[in-house]
Amino acid sequence: MIALYAAALDGAVRNVALRQTVTDYRALALAERYTQPFGIYAYGILREFDLPDVAGAVAPRPVLLLNPLTPLGEPAGPAARDLYGGAPNTSVRTMDAARIQCRS
Repeated sequence: MIALYAAALDGAVRNVALRQTVTDYRALALAERYTQPFGIYAYGILREFDLPDVAGAVAPRPVLLLNPLTPLGEPAGPAARDLYGGAPNTSVRTMDAARIQCRS
């Protein structure tokens, strides 16, 4: 998530890929329970913006959300695509964990 903010603030960042992050702050605020670490969210931030807004601010540079999650850590599925529909520079992809490989 920090990479998304860095890209919004620094035009030198060419693209952003987020893997298994929560889709939006609003979902966390409305959830009765969540598994995401709460300490990474700033108090009152929803009065100003949410994560899809930050992704849109990165445009025209691409943003990739790979396997986005609900507040409970479950796959967000099509709901994530709906949330980011207003940010045409953002792609939401779902891949089986066995297909994801880390490269050094």
